[in-house]
Amino acid sequence: MGSEADITCDAIHQSGPQHGWRLSNLLAEMTVAAGSLQPRSARPRPASQASNAAGVPGSALATKRRCSTGCTLTRICPYCGGVPMKPIPVVFHLGPLQIHTYGIGLAITFWFAYRYFARRLRDNGYPDDWLSSAFVWIIVAAIIGARSVHVIANWSYYRDNLGDILAIWHGGLSSFGGLGLGIAVGIWRTRRGCPELNIARALDLVAPVLMAAWAMGRLLGPQVMIAGGGRPTSSWYGMYYAGQVGKRLPAPIFQSIESFAVFLVLLRLERWIVRRGGPDGVVIAGLFAFWGIARFFDEFLWLDINPPFDAVEVTAIVMILVGFATMAFLLFRSPAQAAAEDAADAVNSS
Repeated sequence: MGSEADITCDAIHQSGPQHGWRLSNLLAEMTVAAGSLQPRSARPRPASQASNAAGVPGSALATKRRCSTGCTLTRICPYCGGVPMKPIPVVFHLGPLQIHTYGIGLAITFWFAYRYFARRLRDNGYPDDWLSSAFVWIIVAAIIGARSVHVIANWSYYRDNLGDILAIWHGGLSSFGGLGLGIAVGIWRTRRGCPELNIARALDLVAPVLMAAWAMGRLLGPQVMIAGGGRPTSSWYGMYYAGQVGKRLPAPIFQSIESFAVFLVLLRLERWIVRRGGPDGVVIAGLFAFWGIARFFDEFLWLDINPPFDAVEVTAIVMILVGFATMAFLLFRSPAQAAAEDAADAVNSS
């Protein structure tokens, strides 16, 4: 059983991420202020001799340890003496400009996706001169879709805080919304810019790009944004995130690893489809199936979600079912039917 000091500190942390933060900061400021006003004779004795009013040895206050939940104070914890690790900076200043780390991460991710997709187009014999203008449309659509779904899903908050709707630098981008609207606009721009590229083939080419970019984006986006961590933890691999109290599961890192694993699976599936001679559409269906599995378990294993079963899990289940059903249909349909449908697609594309 912990000491009274640990119990008191834990109680502050458990009172909520906002109230606990404010109260513990106030106590820290009072402690520092009181210490600076004490005469030398009244100041704490060395750690080996001192004790506090709660009967906790002074060494518990002087040593640089953390309380059981992990403090996020910028000063020494007034109860447990812990010196917290600083979270990754989420904003910095360049002269009068305020730069958000989250935005820089998104920009790098979009640039990587553009370059990688352009390379895959060239490697497969398609032009990429149309992609630069199309990609601007895709980026805008992905951000609008991601933010819109997030705001709709959290409308109980945003209806009273309309000014925060556009504050994407604080996070709050729905992966499903960004993927849905981004792909829809991408299909439209592909048909206009590169009509010789079959839509199913285009989706197969972009599927590994999406997963590679997603793996990078989790590290450069949520990992460096406000409240980007997962569930509270006391494990050694827990990390501190701005705007969250205590150590948190590094959910963005775990999700990045998952996305990279799906990326490798899609590349393997693509090679198998090429050796098999088709059909198109299997790789993008695989993305929906395997990434849906990852997203479903993310909510239960890493993220601090209430209630534990919500629209994200339902959407993930739908993605899993649609993905595997589409793969089965494409792989097991008759060769004659496949040839007829491919010929019809070629006529429609021309």
